[in-house]
Amino acid sequence: LAERLVEGSFRYFLLSGKLEDGSWTRPSGLVYGKGDHPRYLRPVVLLVDEWSFSTTDNFARCLTDLHPEVTVVGRPTGGGTGAPRVLVETTHTKASFGACTQRVRGPKGELTEGRGTKPDVPVEWTREDWIEGRDPDLDAALRHLEGNL
Repeated sequence: LAERLVEGSFRYFLLSGKLEDGSWTRPSGLVYGKGDHPRYLRPVVLLVDEWSFSTTDNFARCLTDLHPEVTVVGRPTGGGTGAPRVLVETTHTKASFGACTQRVRGPKGELTEGRGTKPDVPVEWTREDWIEGRDPDLDAALRHLEGNL
């Protein structure tokens, strides 16, 4: 999807891994967006919240770094990404505990892991929004687009 929203070739994210001596590898990533295909470069609004995590956070960071007209609406994302691995699994319950094993950075090099994506248009929900079935995130996104088209 990012290949249809970003002009030209780009690195979607940059990864680095920890070496045995405690140092980290140089961040690197695959190049996407090669080829001549239609791209949508008009205003885009991303709706995010604290449940936006991992791949969603990588996508949001890619667009905030590279799309010329992206606006993020909602609440800060979870900030979790980085090739999670199970470290321990309990014998009886099979509950597992893990941790991220790589540092993930956006295309411009800023760390995504542990930081996430902050909205340009912050939105807070009220109890009444939930009870009455309103969607303040969508309402804010539509108001933003109406003012920018």
